[in-house]
Amino acid sequence: MSIHTVINTPATLTATIARLFRDKYGNNYTALAKDLGWTVRRTEYLVKKESTSPWALLADCPRIGMLLGIRRERLLTDIIEALIPRHALIGRRLATAQGNRGIEVSAFAHNIGIPSTLLLRLYNGKIDTPPDKAIKLIGNYLKIGEHELHNIINESRLKRRYQTKDVGEVKDALPLAEILFDACEREKIIASQFAAKYRFAPNTIRQLIAGHQPDLTQDLIERLAQALDCALNYVVAGLKLNQSLPTGPHDGVIIRIESRVEGRPLRVVAKEIGIARSSLERLIALRDLDQANSSTMHAVRIWLGLSWEGLIMLAKQRERKLNTMRKSLTSAQPEEEQELQLLRHWRHAQPAARVQAMNALMGVDV
Repeated sequence: MSIHTVINTPATLTATIARLFRDKYGNNYTALAKDLGWTVRRTEYLVKKESTSPWALLADCPRIGMLLGIRRERLLTDIIEALIPRHALIGRRLATAQGNRGIEVSAFAHNIGIPSTLLLRLYNGKIDTPPDKAIKLIGNYLKIGEHELHNIINESRLKRRYQTKDVGEVKDALPLAEILFDACEREKIIASQFAAKYRFAPNTIRQLIAGHQPDLTQDLIERLAQALDCALNYVVAGLKLNQSLPTGPHDGVIIRIESRVEGRPLRVVAKEIGIARSSLERLIALRDLDQANSSTMHAVRIWLGLSWEGLIMLAKQRERKLNTMRKSLTSAQPEEEQELQLLRHWRHAQPAARVQAMNALMGVDV
């Protein structure tokens, strides 16, 4: 679909629009055109289920929704489902913003600071990755950080390339970060050795184990499936489940580590985790998991009893949120006394039980 395509009005709207025209306007094209702010000819095309500029529906979404007597959010969802491919995730977010504001494509693109041709290519799903300058502008407009925006771009590529494969088709799917780390542990090798053994680029394996979603070719996906001795769709599912760590500091993880150290020598704790003492000292001092290599990160994750998803959730918790939680507990009302007694009990419990209690307290399901 080119950027100038005129397409049929989405099927989800035509019947309702025709009924509206017949019941409310008595076949008076002029009156309907006036309410829509359109030309009579353009309104005739819409009502006769012929064709109109598809992006006009986004621009006039609030007005059309009001005339149809349906919620704007529902109408906007119908329009986006009909017009924009499912893999065009950035395009869908931008279309939602445009529909909510009810402005034309050219004006909307101008507000973002990008060419309207680029915006329409994103809508059509012709491109997944905007130019670097546009990524920053789009991120600022949608109030999305560049890190999250790059994750959306990677997910968009995956959805386009593997449209017929859903994570739901694979039972007990795990992120590739966990799958690859476990494979390295079984073979007692590190990421670079795994890459050399199966002839992958070392950086690709390191990125995958660190939870990233690099742009992988079909051939590389198939080779990964062979190396891991699993089905192709299991690898695709694992790639979709990969998540990168949020930008540090990672207070939630560090506080969890400190709570388990409990005054013991770091040398002993590091040996228990399976990492060097210097690595543990650096991790606690910098409070940032990004400063550790992937082996250290996974060793800490396993020691804490977390899945990769659990680690990501805990890493997203900030110090301020944790302080607020502590304050609410220390200033508990009488009805919270039972919860405090439970916390005091778990404080002296065995490590495994204490981890479960902290998981429940911090909302991390492992």
